[in-house]
Amino acid sequence: MNETQQEYVEAVRRGEKSIVKVCEELGELDSNAYRNHGYREMLFAIDSLNRSGDSEWRRVFLQGVMNNAEWTDGGRLSADAYSEIAEYQAEYGYGEFGMGLVIDMYEAIEKKPVNADSFTRRTIREFFNGVQPVTDHVLFMIKRFFATRKILSNEDIELLFHIREETKGLENTSGFDHFFVSSIMDWLMDSDVMAKGVNKTKVLRHLEVSDEMTDAEQKLIRAMKDKGITMPDELLGHIDLSKDRLMGMA
Repeated sequence: MNETQQEYVEAVRRGEKSIVKVCEELGELDSNAYRNHGYREMLFAIDSLNRSGDSEWRRVFLQGVMNNAEWTDGGRLSADAYSEIAEYQAEYGYGEFGMGLVIDMYEAIEKKPVNADSFTRRTIREFFNGVQPVTDHVLFMIKRFFATRKILSNEDIELLFHIREETKGLENTSGFDHFFVSSIMDWLMDSDVMAKGVNKTKVLRHLEVSDEMTDAEQKLIRAMKDKGITMPDELLGHIDLSKDRLMGMA
């Protein structure tokens, strides 16, 4: 960034410029600005500070970069895109719309680089650092990534448990519990015969080492039991089995 761009970011950091004001001012600039490395760096720096979720910021930052930075062309992703974004992530952290940008690019490109899956997954993973709850907007973005996965991988399931772990005690949107449980259950039930036992063991291991049993985990235990999956008594002790016993099913 040049001096002017650095001072602009500092003004946002100090609270002297609101994200609304930023959108007004940057929205008036020529689209050629997005082709400038320093301008893109300034946008990522501001995004790391932005917690407003303002939809206009999506237009100025995310859509502006997608449409004008020349990172995507003919269904291909520029080899420089991920390295540049990784540079900004290392310097400024992980902003909400920056995560959305990476997911948008993942959806948009047909011929993905070999590291597209891992880079997108890492961006989502690192966004959650113990202070970021799963908001409606964040859940929407995560769902979009998972919707591109025809078959969930072990790494996808590890990502879900990471999010659950990092957002314990935070005000997550109510829809996260359902997404967490349904995604893992689909993965378990759709596994082939050879993988079912291995996958079940992985999920049980995550549940057994949990130091604080959340509603999401309790719902997962209940869903697994209801599907006839054998569970250790220690885990079953976290859910209400009174009705099961009344029906003679526990």
